[in-house]
Amino acid sequence: MDSVFSSSAAYYENANRMFNYWFSPRVPIEIWARAVSNVAENVSAATRINNDILYGNIDAFGNAFERAQRHTEELSRINVNNAKTIANTARETAAQYSVNRQR
Repeated sequence: MDSVFSSSAAYYENANRMFNYWFSPRVPIEIWARAVSNVAENVSAATRINNDILYGNIDAFGNAFERAQRHTEELSRINVNNAKTIANTARETAAQYSVNRQR
């Protein structure tokens, strides 16, 4: 009996689908299942994209901070050299001034 019903159910659904699309309880269930599956797939894809963007930004900021650290070290080195130059110039000027003053 079940095999007869199952084989005739497919024929019945196909024959009446044009007129009674919502008659079969299987149709709205299939539509609901597809909709839920699509929403879940879209959420998964959006999460994956957001994670890629987030990790890409983290890498970019990490590289930017590395560059900023290198630039800061270079600027610090330049400032130290400038301070040494100014100190040497001041020392030499003071030495020349004291020599000229003693004459």
